[in-house]
Amino acid sequence: MQITPAHDPNDFEVGKRHNLEFINVFTDDGKINSNGGSEFLGMPRFKAREAVTEALQKKVMLYYYLIHEK
Repeated sequence: MQITPAHDPNDFEVGKRHNLEFINVFTDDGKINSNGGSEFLGMPRFKAREAVTEALQKKVMLYYYLIHEK
């Protein structure tokens, strides 16, 4: 189960109830702030979504390469 307290009202309530940290990764104009990672800093949210997806895919490919390299 994943709870993202700053994402929607239900998660917000669960986060509040369990004293979870609320981490904002967006600036007021919808760009990634320093909480979103230096690789994505300043990217507009939709461009960042694509970049994060690509970065995660690369990590998965590297993982599979490393475990099958033996």
